[in-house]
Amino acid sequence: SDGTTESNSHYEAWEYKYEDKANTRADLAQAQFSETFFMSEDELEATIKQQPLFVTEVAMKSWSDGDLMCATVQNNSGVTIQEIQVAYATWDAAGNPVYITWSDGEKMTNNVAKLIMDELTFADGKTYGSSNGLPLHKDSAKVDKFIAIVASYVDADGNTWENPCYSAWLNMYRE
Repeated sequence: SDGTTESNSHYEAWEYKYEDKANTRADLAQAQFSETFFMSEDELEATIKQQPLFVTEVAMKSWSDGDLMCATVQNNSGVTIQEIQVAYATWDAAGNPVYITWSDGEKMTNNVAKLIMDELTFADGKTYGSSNGLPLHKDSAKVDKFIAIVASYVDADGNTWENPCYSAWLNMYRE
């Protein structure tokens, strides 16, 4: 782009770990990959469906002031959840990113918005969110397609789980 060349800041650590290991990668399972490690869309979706909390379906609902993007979440965590943070990525009918306007009039700066749903008693083995979600302002751009992911949750004992796939999801869907 500007003619300068930059090197990978992780190269030296990688070279030290793998030098003189001709065609052997037995210790690869112990390697620590960054949060931006690339996965295909299919790999990401398969991994997400194995998580303690994951989105099973999304649906647009109508409410008095506009549309409501709902994400149904399945709890397979083994614990009761009291707070969920769900992220939504949005596009229009042509596949262009939609920068939505929240119900309070605040406009987003990209096509991903996060919603915190708290004060829950969301038991293990149950679903939540089919009628609750992110409210859009009536003057918001038209969302034709959206997807969602659980970014984090807090259980009834106050323990927080951060989704290890959230960064990969953002890299794939944020525009």
